[in-house]
Amino acid sequence: MTLLSSRSCIALLCSTISFSASAYYPNQVYVHTGYGNFSTGEQQDDSWITQLGYSYALTPGMAIEVASFLNIADDDNIKSNATSQPVNADYRGGILALRGEVPVMNRFYAYGKFGAAYTHVKYEQWQDGNNQQETLQGVRPYLAFGIKAPLSHNLLIGLETQYIVLPQEARLNTLTLGLHFTY
Repeated sequence: MTLLSSRSCIALLCSTISFSASAYYPNQVYVHTGYGNFSTGEQQDDSWITQLGYSYALTPGMAIEVASFLNIADDDNIKSNATSQPVNADYRGGILALRGEVPVMNRFYAYGKFGAAYTHVKYEQWQDGNNQQETLQGVRPYLAFGIKAPLSHNLLIGLETQYIVLPQEARLNTLTLGLHFTY
C-alpha cells in the first residue's frame, strides 16, 4: 500500500512539473483594466484604472515584472464624509515586482507579487470657495494577488487585486481583469 501511495505522489508531482514546464514562456505582456479606489483620510475616489506590464520569467514559477498604471477617468469625484464638495484626482505610477506563480488543478495559475511602486497623485478640492491642491508622490510597498486561466496556447485571462500604500496615509486598491500574452 505504501509503494502505491509513493508512486501516486511521484506521478502527481511529475504531472505538475510537466504542466508547468509545458506552459513556460519567458516573456509575458499584459493589459489589465478595472476598478481603482484611491483614498486619503476621509476622502475616496472610485474610478477606472488601466495597467500595462511586462514580465520575464527567471524560472517556470518566478518572474520579474515591470508595469505602469494610470486612472483613465477624466473627471473623477472624490467623495468625502466631511463635505460633499467635488475633488478632481489624477494618479499614475510604475511598479517593479517579483511574481511567484503556481499551477492550480492543471487549469489555472495562482500568483502573488511583491515589490515597490512609484506613485504620483495630484488632486484638487474646492472647499469654502478656495481651490486646494495636493500632490502625493513616492516609492512605497506594492502587493498583488491574482489568478490566470488559459484561453489559448499563448493567451490567458487574469483577475488581480492590488494594494499600494501611498504617502500621508493614502492608499490605492484595485480589482482588474485583463489579458496576458506569452511568447
